[in-house]
Amino acid sequence: MALILIIEDAALSRKLLAKILKPEGHTLLEARNGREGLEMMQKYKPDCIILDLL
Repeated sequence: MALILIIEDAALSRKLLAKILKPEGHTLLEARNGREGLEMMQKYKPDCIILDLL
C-alpha cells in the first residue's frame, strides 16, 4: 500500500487518522509540525501527505 505522511500538531487527530489508515495496510509517518514534516518528506518521499493548514 501507500507510505503516508501525516503532518498534524494535534496528537488526537494524528491518532484518529492512524486508526483509520493502518488497518487498510498503509505505512504511516507522523510529524508534529511543518519543520518535521518537511524533513520527513525529503528523507522518505511519501506517496501521500495529509496535513492541517491552520
